[in-house]
Amino acid sequence: MTFDQPERRSLAQQSQDDWEALRSVGELFPGTPLGDSADELPAWPENLSGTPVVLAAGAADIVLRVAAATARELTLVVTDDVDAARAVLDAQGRNEVQVSDSGNAAAEIATEGPIRWIGGSTNANALTALLGSEVVGRLRVTQLQVAGGAGPLLEAAQTGQLKLDLVSPNPGDGELGPTVAVAAALLLPFVDLRQVPVGVDADGRFAPQAGGTVLWWGVSPEAGAIQAWLDRVQGGN
Repeated sequence: MTFDQPERRSLAQQSQDDWEALRSVGELFPGTPLGDSADELPAWPENLSGTPVVLAAGAADIVLRVAAATARELTLVVTDDVDAARAVLDAQGRNEVQVSDSGNAAAEIATEGPIRWIGGSTNANALTALLGSEVVGRLRVTQLQVAGGAGPLLEAAQTGQLKLDLVSPNPGDGELGPTVAVAAALLLPFVDLRQVPVGVDADGRFAPQAGGTVLWWGVSPEAGAIQAWLDRVQGGN
């Protein structure tokens, strides 16, 4: 069993310290370009450290194996293949993690507080099924680019029902590409997150679109960064 490294937390703290320093300096010079720049800084992201992680995985694939090895707070896997997912988790010593099909996911999710939802599949049906439920307002979603059906999710984000971030795999990472969803949810520094106006293309996929809903969209710009991360994690086990 392996988990994410301590340096991730120190980097996050350093980033927050830098953000607070910029805001503080800007407050000393109101009405100046420096002050205006500080006012334009986005709010610091919600602290989700220690909150439960739910992984939506279409199958017992590489994304599930990586999440089991790196996400300490993983509590639930929602999948189309419950038995196979259970076998993967047990083999990695994650017997405490629950497994559910999408039809029972809402009942299995913790009843209080925010939940990190990792959409590790290009099929987001499990998440779409939760729209309109009491649970969805507590989800903090990191969703892999979908193969279709983005419309309802984007609409939920537009209305504030769903807190949604997107990620796209780097083609150079091959089979490991989709695991960028796990890395982004864990706020690993090699995932480049930027705010992008987003719409839906003719195939029902998320797409950059002028005037669209502004969402955080992450990529791993350097092919091989995910493999290097996993090598470090496994080497420290």
